[in-house]
Formats: sequence, C-alpha cells, structure tokens
Amino acid sequence: MIEKGADFMKKFPLLFPLLFLSIILSSCSRQEISPNLAAKADLLWAQVEASWEEPEEKLAGEAGHVVFFSMSDGTSKAIVRYARGNTLASAWDKALAKGDSAMRKFGKEPVWLKVDIVRECSPCSANLLANRIEQGLDWGFRQGIAFDSKFNVAFLEEELNGSSIINYDQGAFDAKFLQEQLAANELGSVKQSPAEFYLFRCNAWFCDENNEVFDLAYDGYNQGQRMIEGVDGEYARELIDGSAKYLTANMKEDGSFIYDYYPQYDLSTDSYNIIRHAGTVWSMSQAYQLFPSEELRSSIVRAADYLVDALDYNSDGAAFLRDREGEEYTLGGSGLAILAFNEVQEALNTKNYQTAALALGEGILFMQRESGCFNQVLDMDFKVKEQFRTIYYDGEGTFALCKLYSMTGDEKWLIAASKAMDYFIANDYVLFGDHWQAYSVNELTKYITDNQNYWDYAMAIVTENKTSLVDRQYSSPTDLELLMSVFETYTRRPDQASVSSAELETLFTGIRRTAKRQTNEFFYPEFAMYVLEPRRVLNTFFARNDFRIRIDDVQHNIGGLYLFQKDYDDLVRYGY
Repeated sequence: MIEKGADFMKKFPLLFPLLFLSIILSSCSRQEISPNLAAKADLLWAQVEASWEEPEEKLAGEAGHVVFFSMSDGTSKAIVRYARGNTLASAWDKALAKGDSAMRKFGKEPVWLKVDIVRECSPCSANLLANRIEQGLDWGFRQGIAFDSKFNVAFLEEELNGSSIINYDQGAFDAKFLQEQLAANELGSVKQSPAEFYLFRCNAWFCDENNEVFDLAYDGYNQGQRMIEGVDGEYARELIDGSAKYLTANMKEDGSFIYDYYPQYDLSTDSYNIIRHAGTVWSMSQAYQLFPSEELRSSIVRAADYLVDALDYNSDGAAFLRDREGEEYTLGGSGLAILAFNEVQEALNTKNYQTAALALGEGILFMQRESGCFNQVLDMDFKVKEQFRTIYYDGEGTFALCKLYSMTGDEKWLIAASKAMDYFIANDYVLFGDHWQAYSVNELTKYITDNQNYWDYAMAIVTENKTSLVDRQYSSPTDLELLMSVFETYTRRPDQASVSSAELETLFTGIRRTAKRQTNEFFYPEFAMYVLEPRRVLNTFFARNDFRIRIDDVQHNIGGLYLFQKDYDDLVRYGY
C-alpha cells in the first residue's frame, strides 16, 4: 500500500523532492489534457492511490507497468489506448496522453472512463490458448491477451468479446475483427499468430457520467464488473426497471419485438418465437406493477393484442397459439399466452383478455391425456404432431391451468392441474429441475393444502438438483425463478419443521448465489461501452453463452428478480 504522512517522509527523506518534482512535471504534462478527461482521470487516480498495492516485482513482466484507458462518449464504442512504463505513474500519464489524443482526433468527449492496470501476467502457448478457448464456455474467456511479452499488441477481455475477436468454435482469432480492432487501437497489423501469448488480468476502476467512481471486480467470472456485495430487494427492482425499458424500446409498431440483438455486430435476426413473445408480455406486466408508466402500459397492450391475433380456434371453440414458423400449436405456447393474459389483467386492472385465456384453457384440456400428461404439439389440423418435445411445455401448461383456477374459481382447471402434477410426481419429473414445475406446484399448493406429496415435491426440486442449482460456477436466470417459487411454497408449508436446516441452507445458498450471478450478465456501462451501440444495450440483461440479448433472456431475468424482490422481506425473516 502507498504510505502517506510524516512517517513515510521520515523513512524516505530523499524521495520528497523527487516526488514533488514528479507532481510538478505530471501537472505540466496534463495541462494539455482536455478538462473533462483530466477531471475523470484525477478521480480515478485518487481511487487507485487509495487501494493500489505496489508489488516488489513488475506485474506485466518485461513490459513493467501497463495501464489501459477506455473512453466512450456513451453513444459509440470505447476508444482504448494503453501504455507501459517503468513506474505506474509514467505508464498512467503516457496512456492518458494517448487517450486524449485519440478522443480529440475523433472529436469525442468522454462520458465514461475506465482504467485497467495489469495485475498479473503469464505466458501461454498458442496451442494451450486454443484449447482453453475451444473447450471452455462460449464467450466465457475472461482474460486479456497480449501478443508479446512487451505488450506491443494487447487487448482487454472486454475488447476481445465486445468486438468478437475470438472465434470460440475454432479456438482462434477472427482475422477480420482482429484487424479492425488493431486499426481502431492504432496498433498496426499482425501478420501471423505468435507461438506464445501472455494472458493477463487487471485491477480496474470506472468513472461514470456523474463522475461517480466504481471499483471493479478482479476475480474470474465477475472480472471487470462493479463490485456488488449482494443483491437485495431494492437493487433487484433497479435491474428490473432497466430491463423493462429495454423491452419497451425494442417493440415494433405491430406489437411484436425485435426478437434478438447481437451487440458485437449491431445485428438482429429475422426469426421469431411466439412462445417467447408471450413470456415477454408476462414479464413486462410484472415490471409494470413496480414501475407503472403510460409508455409501458401502451406497450403491454400492443403486445397482448398481438398475441390475441395469433390465436386459432378449433370447431369446439378451443383456442391455440399459432406458431407461424413451425406451422404448429404447442402446449407451451398456449400456457404462456394464458400466463401473459392473466398478468396483463392483474397489472392493468382489466378483463379484456379473459375470453381468450379461457378459450386457450379449453385448448390445453384438449391436449391433456387420461394419464394426466399432455400431447405437446399439434399440427395445423389440431392433430397430434408430437406427444413430447420438451419438459418445459408440461410445466407451462400446468401452471396456466392453476392460474385459470385463480382467475375463475372453476374447479375443472384445478382438477386438471392436479391430475398433471400427480403424473409428474409419479414419473420422477423432479429430476429435470424444471422451473415451470416449481411455478406449478407453488401455485397448486395455494389451493390444495392437504396433499403432502406436493409440499415434498417442491423442496425436492431443489435438493435433488443441488449440483446444478447451487454448486456449479454458472447459472441460468431460470434458476432464480425455480428457487424463489420453492421458497414461496416453503413459506406456506404447514409442516415447516420437517424441512431440515441443511435443506433450507441449500435453498438460501442457491438464491444468494443465483441472484448475484445474474448481475454478471447485465450490461452495466463499464461493459456496454465496448460494443458498437452502447446505449442500445445499457442496463439490460444478455446471455453470455451466446453474447446476445433475446427477449426471453430479459424475460427470465425479470421473472426471477420479480419474485426475489417481492419476497425479499420474507427471505430475511426466515434467516436468508
């Protein structure tokens, strides 16, 4: 740690005039730096001084100290400049001067400024690097890469992923995107790949548009993201708000959404999935209950009306959600449309979608078999196309039946849902670890309270899937939906004492870890600044394994966090 005060001067009296001279020279060199950039850099330097621990060895090897500055005006991709030096201060000033020159060249003023200081560096052969990339998670490589020991050519991890420099399928660099980023960073060209690379990690700090400075995390999966000790109910609501705004901003005039977006290319595809559209309407309606606005209300209505227009009816008046791309009707589609209509009605205090929801319920009954399970996919003539396609459809259909009962009080919906749940329990569906099963049993136990199998099944969904829900490094946003649904079930359970402390701790650990992990796939500005259109992705969720934003990615993150914030006080009360 950098020492300060009289004790430091007593130890090193000869350093005082040198330090004073260094400050004077540094001030002179910074007079040329644009005031906005200099002000933000000074704030970052103060934070570095307060927390940087100067090691005995040179952290970047032959390069000595290496400092990166990433600068963005908030609307365009970050300009990255770096420099090396024998001291941290000299590397800092040289990198800052380079950054200022680049910003002036492009006529931009920094809204966001991020500094990375290389903290560790190690050689890695080209073959080993290729294997690590190819065998790891897609878009999961989280270290910077230098092409030589002196850092003549180097890229931060955020650049590698934000500019699609790494080809994860081939375990290699994409030549086109590599050359583009080399040119953008004024690093010349790379004629051929070296036999040895240098992988590095950085301590980093970020200064936002309000000149607030954030310490960024250093460890692998959290690397480069603002440090978050934990997620509470209020923080969850903030994440939901940003995500709902993203969905509203990406709605088309006809009520459909821009289905997916790949920010590293600034491209979307032409595909569309009506089931995911329905789920997105559901999550938007949840968000509206927290953050009501006329803009969000209007978007919800348009999206719900788009769903109504996608319904087809058989000769008995039963409705089915039409999948135009697959030319089929799915159980999951009908189930999620019912969930969407139910949530819209609750959020907007309307009965406009009741008729459509009930007709869809008749369609689900039409698909249910005597055993309790369902024919999952019908063709356009309402004949069975596939008895089974995915585990998710069963839970979606059952959860919808439960919601129809809560909507109407008609026993036939509850009987059908119970029949389905009995089938799932008898056939060990617990082993699938399906969040829709957790939603279903949570809803079912609100009305059927004397069936011990249901209470036990809810907790078993967690305990039988502990490895995937709690122990693995990565998690899915659907995990939080599952865990919170099980927690809600537990809070109503008549025999809570029968749940062991170990089982309860497994549940709480899963919730704690998953809620935190979801922030690792959220576009904070310190990461959004590395893609082509930062404002377009800012403050919403993405899927790191595909580096994309798809409407269901946002939906499931909202869904889990909505339950989390709703029940956060209960979590605390029960010892979370």
